[in-house]
Amino acid sequence: MLTNNQILYISNDLKSKELSAGFRPEALDHICCMVERHLITGLQFREAYALALLDFGDQGFTELKQTSPIIQQKRKTMIQQLLTSSLAASIFCYVFNVSITDRPSMHPIAPETVITSSFGLRVDPISKTKKPHHGIDFKSPSGTPIKASGDGVILFAEPDGFYGNKVIIQHDKEYQSIYAHLGKIMVETGQTIKKGEIIGTVGNTGRTTAPHLHFEITQNGKHVDPAAYLLE
Repeated sequence: MLTNNQILYISNDLKSKELSAGFRPEALDHICCMVERHLITGLQFREAYALALLDFGDQGFTELKQTSPIIQQKRKTMIQQLLTSSLAASIFCYVFNVSITDRPSMHPIAPETVITSSFGLRVDPISKTKKPHHGIDFKSPSGTPIKASGDGVILFAEPDGFYGNKVIIQHDKEYQSIYAHLGKIMVETGQTIKKGEIIGTVGNTGRTTAPHLHFEITQNGKHVDPAAYLLE
């Protein structure tokens, strides 16, 4: 049985994460019951609550009703599926114990590196038409080390069409940083990363005209100008 403090914690936490909007009065009871079922399997309260959110938020996660050892084995699969969930940010931080407050702030390569294309509307160098450019392009030779712009967890690390070799880092519930056209990827999905650690090298993969790093930052799923965040 849940203690009064645990029930209060769940209630307050749902409100703080805006997960309670539109909930019916019995929703809290429903989630608490799921937490209790997970506790019976031997999980700790925090992990049981994370899985209850998964159960409640997306029926597609029913196959992930696992105990802790299996959860760790399925870490990569869980992360990839979390990306498609409407509750992804909050659930992600619970399941993988991410309590990061550091948003991306460090230049992914040397601050003095030449910027060949800024954030905003531009003439696409390949199609020659005006299109939104969702990031910053840093000109740098192939093989130049690329560093994580902030603490986080690797959400994606593989080729992705026009982006070429791409890495996505989840920094907290709001922010992600994206690194594209890498020559070499040096991290794996699910890996915890610290600010300044090398995640790959500059390359010319995907839809490009020359070696460079394409760098993006998103806040709550919307692209923002990375230049406003790079303070180090």
